[in-house]
Amino acid sequence: MFNFTRQATAKNPKSSLLRLTIASWLAACFLLSGCAISPISPEERARNAPSSLQLTSAQGVVSLKMTSNRARVSTYFSQWSRLWVKNLETSDLTSLSNRSDSIENHSFFVGALPAGTYEIHSVESSASGMATLTNFADASDALPGFAVAAGQLTDLGTVAFIRKHYPVESREFRWGIAPEALFDRRAVLQRLNPTLRDQLSERPVLGWSDGDRLRARRKIHDESRGLTMRASSPSLRSDGSVLFGESFGQIAVRSRQGTWSFLQTPTSLPIRSLYVGRGGELYAGSDDGILMVRRTATGSWESIALPVKDSSVIHVGPLPGSNDALVVVQTSDRFLGLSLDAAADRPLKEQFSKPRALFANPMNDVRGYVLEASSQVLVAVGGFQSKTEVLKYSSADPVWRDVSSGDENVPSNWASLNDGSVGRFAGIPMTGIYFTTSQDNGKSWERRGDLNWANGSLLFVSEKVGYVIRLDSRAAFDPELIEQSVWRTNDAGHTWSLAGSPKTIGGALVALGGTEKIGYVGLNGRFMVSLDGGKTWRAERVLP
Repeated sequence: MFNFTRQATAKNPKSSLLRLTIASWLAACFLLSGCAISPISPEERARNAPSSLQLTSAQGVVSLKMTSNRARVSTYFSQWSRLWVKNLETSDLTSLSNRSDSIENHSFFVGALPAGTYEIHSVESSASGMATLTNFADASDALPGFAVAAGQLTDLGTVAFIRKHYPVESREFRWGIAPEALFDRRAVLQRLNPTLRDQLSERPVLGWSDGDRLRARRKIHDESRGLTMRASSPSLRSDGSVLFGESFGQIAVRSRQGTWSFLQTPTSLPIRSLYVGRGGELYAGSDDGILMVRRTATGSWESIALPVKDSSVIHVGPLPGSNDALVVVQTSDRFLGLSLDAAADRPLKEQFSKPRALFANPMNDVRGYVLEASSQVLVAVGGFQSKTEVLKYSSADPVWRDVSSGDENVPSNWASLNDGSVGRFAGIPMTGIYFTTSQDNGKSWERRGDLNWANGSLLFVSEKVGYVIRLDSRAAFDPELIEQSVWRTNDAGHTWSLAGSPKTIGGALVALGGTEKIGYVGLNGRFMVSLDGGKTWRAERVLP
């Protein structure tokens, strides 16, 4: 049914045996190579932003978004960095660079091309540290052609790179073309400079050449839409169902009984944040400044305008002590907190604005994480080369306060213990990893129980009960042979005991209700469920 094509890799490492053996070493090299690179200014980074695009009288603008069903397009890269297009009249190849931010879940290619007829040739990503890696995927003779006309926009919408999940390093893929999405074209124009946007808006928008090839790729996209397991922003509802943000503008719904269904939104980009409001309204956020709300179960989706366009909506949730929702967006140069009333006609109110550190190596850009508790919310920002900074807001003290400790770590595996404290694992595997908590939101930390190699997903389901993924062994040649286990604490991290193994790799733990029912999302397309606190696991959903 799926008819996948094999994705090629070029340069080193060419051997699959070598590639698997040195994968971890190379990843460290790329990170360390960025340590010697100084920060850059937002103005310097903006030179590649969509708003910097200029157009001559003989050129038209082509735009294309490329997204995937998986979080990464290859072993080493989360985005495609370069798009190659071929002029069918001259056979010349021209490249367009990815203009999306490093955090975004898609690549955004927009550039000026001379008038003519073209096709997509290939996409690639590369990185250099102590070695150079290049991954590419061939698209020649796969996607339909398109025309570029002087002074006009050719918007090709979203192309889906649909990659197999199993094995986790599979390079088999297929191409699909998403149907036109209501909110996506609007976002393309909004990200251009106003003069160019107005010029392009005056004339018709071109697209793919109609024909059998276009219809075939639309069909492949529709058939492959369910082949996704990002499980972003899990949201447990009162009826026991769980919502997950997924690829292609979808919201996955897992019922209390374990059946799965999908809701479609008016975007083709991955949904990265979800929130069910106090009145039952459903909020969904994505990249490209897309924030949506569906006010009733049978109602239509409405767009909520944000004050910034180059933003990713990384969080939507309750604002403690009020009926408002908190929206946290990450832009190309800052973090912005906004409050939103459920009423349709009330404007957003700014809660905080915090500059974001940027580096010449985008892998080191600062990212934001939001921790929720019943009466407070923490916004922690940090990166590989940047100190962690923490903002706190509570119902008892409804003012955003900086409670930063100055620690150097990435707060990606922190957790709220539901008693107002924050927990995380610290240390390094060679000398020992231990669980530590903070009662003052990151200013000081109390060391609790040791659990070496516990550097995976961390989840607390009550004040006392929590789970963590521990790495037991790393296979030298086959990542599918990596062994991991789930460990449990019943005393808020003072002691940890082995619960069991989900028999899958990577991914994240998910609360499914209560202290004993948990899920595990594997990077290789497995959703595992345990009903006994991690002792036994069964595969509930398996993707190819």
